[in-house]
Formats: sequence, C-alpha cells, structure tokens
Amino acid sequence: MQSAFLDYIESEGLVKPGQKVILGVSGGADSMVMAHLFREAGIEHGYAHCNFVLRGKESYRDESIVRQYAEDLNIPFFFRRFNTIDFARENGVSIQMAARHLRFQWFGKLIHDHSYDLIATAHHKNDQVETFFLNLMRATGIAGLHGILPKRGSVIHPMLFAERREIIEYAHRYAIPYAHDSSNDETKYSRNKIRHEILPVLEEITPGFSHILTKNIKRLRETEAIYRQAVHKTLSKLETTRDYSPAIPICKLMALEFPTTFLYEYLSQFQFKYTTAEEIIKSLESTPGKTFFSPTHWVVRDREYLVVRKKHKHKEKKPLVLQPKDIPGYKDQPVRICFKWVKNDKNFHLSPNPSIAYIDADKLEFPLQLSLWEHGERFQPLGMKRFKKVSDFLIDEKVPLYLKEHIYLLRSGSSVVWIAGMRPDNRYRVTRATRNILKCILLTQ
Repeated sequence: MQSAFLDYIESEGLVKPGQKVILGVSGGADSMVMAHLFREAGIEHGYAHCNFVLRGKESYRDESIVRQYAEDLNIPFFFRRFNTIDFARENGVSIQMAARHLRFQWFGKLIHDHSYDLIATAHHKNDQVETFFLNLMRATGIAGLHGILPKRGSVIHPMLFAERREIIEYAHRYAIPYAHDSSNDETKYSRNKIRHEILPVLEEITPGFSHILTKNIKRLRETEAIYRQAVHKTLSKLETTRDYSPAIPICKLMALEFPTTFLYEYLSQFQFKYTTAEEIIKSLESTPGKTFFSPTHWVVRDREYLVVRKKHKHKEKKPLVLQPKDIPGYKDQPVRICFKWVKNDKNFHLSPNPSIAYIDADKLEFPLQLSLWEHGERFQPLGMKRFKKVSDFLIDEKVPLYLKEHIYLLRSGSSVVWIAGMRPDNRYRVTRATRNILKCILLTQ
C-alpha cells in the first residue's frame, strides 16, 4: 500500500516537495492508516482532530486515541471541541452540514496560523462510490458525477486509490490503533443506507461493481473537463456587460440549441440553481423586469439582456447637505458629483448631457440635499407643466429595476430640483431672466 500511496500522490500531483500537510485524523481506520502512510513517506505533517461531541464517550475515546498516537510518534497535534448541535440549530442546517462547516473553517485557520500548505482527508474508493450515488440522487448534474476530486484548492484526498477492505487489512498488519464509529452502522443516514443496503446488492449483481464504477467516475471527470471547455468557449462569446454588470444577450442565448443548460452553467458561478435557470427561460415570453434571486446575486430580465447584479448589504449613506460655501466643490459621497457657479452671459451654453444639470440658483433654498429617491415623491420634469411621480418617471424612462436603487435626487427644501443624471425639474430651469446658475455634474460611478 505504501508504494501505491506514493504513486497516487505523484500521479495526481497532490503534494509538492517541501510542502507541509495537516491531516484530518478522526481516529477511524481510514485516517489512522493515512497518518501512518504519511509518516512512512517522510512528508512533514501534523494531526488535526475535531471532537464534535455528538457520540458521548465515543467522541472522547477517539480524541484520546489520536492524541496518544501523535505523542508516541512526536507528531504535532491540534484538536478542538465543537458545540455542533447549537451551531446547527442557530444556522438552520443539518448536523452533518454543521460539522463539515466547522471542520473546514478550523482547518483553514490552522493552515494560516501554523504555516501549513495543505489539508488531507482520508476519503477512499468506497467513499467515492457512495458520494457518486448521493450526488446522483441530488440531481447535481455532470459536476456531481465526478465524485470526490483528488485535489480541490488546498484540500487533498490521498487515499482515493484504496478500498476500505485494503485499509482495514493494512491497519491490522501494522498494528495501527483505530476506533470504530458505531454511527456508521446505522442506516438512518443516506450514505450508510447506500453503503449497507444498496451497494451489497449491486456487488451481488455485478461482482467488482465498486471497482468498475470507480473507473467510470474517472472517465466522467475527463468527460466533464471536455464539457467545461466547450461550455466556456460558447459562454465567452456570449457574455457582455450592462452598466458594469455581467450580462447575457437574450437573443443570442435563445439561438443556442440548449439555452437552459448554457444559462445554468453561466449562472452557477453566482450560486443559481438549475430550476432557477428553467424559470428564467420560461419568463422570457413575459413582460421584462422580472427578477430572480440566489443567496449572493440577482438576475433581472431586461428587454434585451439578462443582467446579473451582486447583492449588497445596504448601508444607508448619509445625505449630502450642501451650503453656498461648499460651492464650487467636489464630493464623492454618496455619489461622485461636482458643483460650480456659472454666469448666464453670452458665453453660456446648455449641454444636452443628462449627467449635467443647470439650475436657476436664485430659486434655490439652501441647504440643498442629495439622497436616494423615495416612493411618493413628485417633481415637474423639464419641459412639462404637470407633476409626475418619480417612480412613474423611472418606469417611463425604462430604468432597470437593478439601477433604480441607485437613483439620487437633489432637493431644495421639500422640492425635487434634479433627478441626478436624468432630468432637472422644470421649476428650476434656466431662462433668459436667470442671472446665476448652479452647474451640477454627476461623474461616472
């Protein structure tokens, strides 16, 4: 097994010369054999043991076994006890998900604090097969069918070459101490049900089934790599930007043979599910403006594009309060904006640029205030005699939903003077009678 271990590490490029590895050692046969193999290979390493305090005396027994083994071999030993049940309850996740999160969060801290390079866990061939079936039931698509990858970021799985049977035999041969986790015998968990009830039947039907499936999983990994290349090539031609945000042209997307799949592959990087991609495709026949959400982003269906926006925790920006003494001046909060005094003389000319507003300064009531628009506010758009709701104006101007939350108003007293970057109020327009002008310039964000 030692030579197979070294061959696997070399063939998969798991550990480079000089790298230090933290081993996740639970006390079970898999991780204890992995610890033995690392020591025999002469790779610098330390042990990290998580006690999730879920199995009573067994939890502390496992901790004791790993601690004693580390002391006997003079290996650096790190351990931590977690209040896993409380964490799962407070975060609304399963016990298994809570344990996984706590484990890898702590492992990452160990790497940083103690100058290690990699984390190694002892998943083996049987775990690979079980994971394949779990992912198959979860409808994870091709990404889930490659099973456990030999390496992902700083996490390596150097035991994927070995079967559980071989590991147990090796532990007995070299008198490696290990503990049996009694929870692995229970079939209330999906993984254990697959292990104890489904795989034995498949092995009976097809002897060597696990070995055959492991080979197929490797082929699926290679197939996925080819698939990813093809998807990336297509999406790289498709992706564009709208208002500095990632976007996909709807007409080009719908011209593809499998638009839902391509859309999902694009949106998956933003944590969208396949079912959401299906909903978006169905929505393309309806009125623009519908919005779809993932935990981190949202997609709005514009008239011609699907635009991706990142969710922001809105920190309410303080309104900009402007006194005459602040002009001329430049401000970068809450938006980048510049103010100047201008004389209405023969050299003055209006600019058609909506990012520039010219206001009759003698009609202003100071202090001025610049802040986000609010529902119910009204103004008199330049060139109009009637008042209009700001919300209706934004709809008429076809301002996308994702941009509406970034529209600012310049106010004088209770009156709207300018929808920044869009339209001044007609009451404050420059006329022949205007003497002093306030020039407002909204700069590119």
